[in-house]
Amino acid sequence: MRFLLALLACSVLALHANAQGLQLKNYNIGYRVFDTESIGGTPITLGRFLQDPYTYQQFLDGIDYTMLSGGGGAFQWVPMLYLTAEFHKPAATSHFWRNHTVQTGLVLSNKIELSGLSIGNDEFLLSPGSQTDFTYKTNVYSLVQQQQFLGATLGLNRRFRLANRLQFLTGLHGQSSLAVVHTYKPRWDSSTFVVQTNQVLRRERKTTQLPYLKGKNYFQWQVFIPIGLEVAVYKQEVFVRLEADFGIRSNQFKGTDLASLETHGVGLWLTYQPKY
Repeated sequence: MRFLLALLACSVLALHANAQGLQLKNYNIGYRVFDTESIGGTPITLGRFLQDPYTYQQFLDGIDYTMLSGGGGAFQWVPMLYLTAEFHKPAATSHFWRNHTVQTGLVLSNKIELSGLSIGNDEFLLSPGSQTDFTYKTNVYSLVQQQQFLGATLGLNRRFRLANRLQFLTGLHGQSSLAVVHTYKPRWDSSTFVVQTNQVLRRERKTTQLPYLKGKNYFQWQVFIPIGLEVAVYKQEVFVRLEADFGIRSNQFKGTDLASLETHGVGLWLTYQPKY
């Protein structure tokens, strides 16, 4: 179903490009991996990411906690799949359009997960009259964040021929995507350990899966410069490109300083250029 939607969207974009005097040059399948800082914080600050923060906060207020951990700011690699097409003006009179192409299409990220968000309490009780016998109890509420993005990309490419079958590519690309999947899987873990005479007399553990929490379906945008080498592997019809990408990415939850916005990536592309 996603593939059919991608083909439909590419067809619409192609019709729009033709209306602007551009002609189809090639089709592309690409795979890029970008680094990013995860968003999430701790369970206490999670409310701003949720569609129903009030109900979540009411639940959280009932937890007396001595332990707290978060996953916000963790370094992650985000794989992204691209289905695109490039357009050009083969009979252009301007020098610019004789050397540049417009690339546009769809982008879909892999589903990414962030764990480590937890809040809870523990209790250590010595047995009366003993210095070695004790009972240890823990109650932990933890969440796993899941996200997946779907969007569109638009870029301008410039190629420089280095050899008969080898080209250098650079340009300027932008993309905008929506978090079509943004959920949190919560669970409650309770554990009890009873120790007597330095031996574990009783060990109990119970895990309860709780209903999913819905996160906000927010937008994010990205602008970057691709730098790659493209080689013809079959005549002048099939090409493979390796590239590095440098740019910035932002959404409503990220900081505005350059360190938070900066992102890097690497990519692998397969291009088919039909003969007309």
